Amino acid sequence: QTIEELYINGLHLEQYKHHTYEPDHYYLAGLERDPDDSRCNTAMGRIMLKRGCFSIAEKYLHRAVERLTARNGHPETVEALYLLALCYRYMNKESSAYELMQKCIWQYSHVSAGYYTLAEIDAKRKAYSLASEKLKLSLQVNALHTKARCLQSAINRKTGLFDQAITIAADVKERDALELWCRIELYLSYKALKDQHKEKAIQQEINELFDRKPEYYLDVVNDFMRCGFYEDAVDVLQIADQTYPLVLYYLSYCFKESGNPEQAAAYAR
Repeated sequence: QTIEELYINGLHLEQYKHHTYEPDHYYLAGLERDPDDSRCNTAMGRIMLKRGCFSIAEKYLHRAVERLTARNGHPETVEALYLLALCYRYMNKESSAYELMQKCIWQYSHVSAGYYTLAEIDAKRKAYSLASEKLKLSLQVNALHTKARCLQSAINRKTGLFDQAITIAADVKERDALELWCRIELYLSYKALKDQHKEKAIQQEINELFDRKPEYYLDVVNDFMRCGFYEDAVDVLQIADQTYPLVLYYLSYCFKESGNPEQAAAYAR
């Protein structure tokens, strides 16, 4: 088999799964023939990133980027650059992630996702005006990017623009009946405004629709954590089912990151 055939077979297995064969074997066989092959390195980096093996993923993706940029600083395919930027984020190398993500957004396929990730980093740095500009650019390409709209709502809420925050969240709720983050934004805005009637009403709607199942809430918690909104993450976790051990783990971590070590220690027990 050629390297291309090995790559395509591996990609097929990665996309459609198989109980007997692993895509890694095909990608690694391709890399035995050409250790710098960008396709197989990108694929292995993607797999290792999903497995949480960030240092290994970084090595594969860095090698792919080196091959792709050997003759062109702006390669046509930017998946390896995008994945490497995400890898840097998981490794707490925010500055490297930010710099690399800016090299992805020229390619149409990664404009929306790239600008959204940049907005998350800006929000984490409390550069809310920059984050808002990035979100506008992300939405120009993908107007149905609900996370971008929800982050817009969150930034408006954090900067005291509650009317805009509520309007955006309500619009997302109207468009996507199963989006939890927009409902959380309504809940947090009403809570900040001390509108107890609306706060209780939206909390009841959330509980009825999502049944306090922690997996749904943890998705929003992770969205908040990527933006550095640890206090908001705590608010979400406190309305989730706290009999689930992972909720307590997240509460401990978020209290620690928000500067409350005593509460962090209490939940860690």
